[in-house]
Amino acid sequence: MSFLDQSLRFATPYLDSYGYFAIMFAVMLEGIGIPAPGLTLVVAASVLAGRGDMDLSLVFISALAAALAGYNIGYQLGNLGGRRLLLRTRLINRHHLRRMHRLYVRWGAWIVIVAPFVDGLRQLNGPVAGMLGMPRIRFVPANAFGCFVWCAVWCLLPYALSEHLGTLLSILGQLRPYLLLAAVGLLALLAAYLLNQRGNREDRS
Repeated sequence: MSFLDQSLRFATPYLDSYGYFAIMFAVMLEGIGIPAPGLTLVVAASVLAGRGDMDLSLVFISALAAALAGYNIGYQLGNLGGRRLLLRTRLINRHHLRRMHRLYVRWGAWIVIVAPFVDGLRQLNGPVAGMLGMPRIRFVPANAFGCFVWCAVWCLLPYALSEHLGTLLSILGQLRPYLLLAAVGLLALLAAYLLNQRGNREDRS
């Protein structure tokens, strides 16, 4: 059974019973930091819209509004007490937090934009940005842009390819290990570049 079939089989009862509220609830939960089938419901609803069973504009508006609300709530929760709570768990220390903070100071906007497309980061995006003290004036526009692009991709692509999406997802599933290796390779190159830049600065000083 393909990802598309599984998504439709899982999501259809919820979409039949609760409609667009099911999308909003799941996507908002993910934005707050709670694992939920937000992406699954958005993809399934977009496919159903392609078949004439739902309204694509309402799917998009529901997903976008919920993502914006969820991430901003998650950001606020992280900003209020997330850092103290994380330190109390002893899973991370102040040194690690300082390093993460420096990472967000430099790359925070890009991380926030890309995060919705990465499972795991999608759920932690808002809380972590708030926890690390990312300024709201930087978080809000970056988050809005990332959410808009994420909703556009996962609403329009399944809608446009609703007849062939199963085949496309099957091909992407087969390519997933190679895409993962490529991503790891790019991260390694980025890390090497940053270390080299740091070494050059130290040599000049």
